[in-house]
Amino acid sequence: AVQIEVHRSGLNFADVFACEGLYSATPTGKFTPGLEVAGKIIHAGKSSGFEVGQKVMAVTRFGGYSSHLICDAKYVKPLPEGWGYDEGASFLVTALTAWYGLKELGNIKEGQCVLIHSCMGGVG
Repeated sequence: AVQIEVHRSGLNFADVFACEGLYSATPTGKFTPGLEVAGKIIHAGKSSGFEVGQKVMAVTRFGGYSSHLICDAKYVKPLPEGWGYDEGASFLVTALTAWYGLKELGNIKEGQCVLIHSCMGGVG
């Protein structure tokens, strides 16, 4: 596990729906929204593969609207070269949602094409 000092949190459609009680995956009772963050590692477990001070982005199961977050290292990725915290905190949920739609729901295979006839919002 790693501890992240959160510098940015993403705001996603699911966060808004969760706050309105309209998202089926919302935890019961009180919860802290936030599905993705970007920040700096302030503590890293020995086998995490991360170093203190490293800039990262991460997905969470809510809780991202916090100043600090403890995350399983498998949900944390190094911030790509040239990316700031804004990009890091707004990429993972939309990218994973698009991947899920194409791969898991759409069953797209190598060599197939997709026609995108309109786009709007972070996912599409």
